[in-house]
Amino acid sequence: MQLQEAVARERCDLGIAFDGDGDRIGVVDSQGRILWGDQLMVVLARDVLSRHPGAPILADVKASQVLFDEIARLGGRPVMAATGTL
Repeated sequence: MQLQEAVARERCDLGIAFDGDGDRIGVVDSQGRILWGDQLMVVLARDVLSRHPGAPILADVKASQVLFDEIARLGGRPVMAATGTL
């Protein structure tokens, strides 16, 4: 909520915040909409795969099938990893 308010108030394109110990991230777009982890991974994978076609992209087992399908559609090699091993 605070991040969404700050993005709106400051008219930012993107807002990024971390939790207290820095092991989780929150991202909102310019309209205050939350970008969920799978959506953020697609954005990052698209960038990586534009420079490294066919590269493996690792994601947690909790990621959606949509993410793995999109990585494959982009020409990457989706790799599922156990929680905590990334």
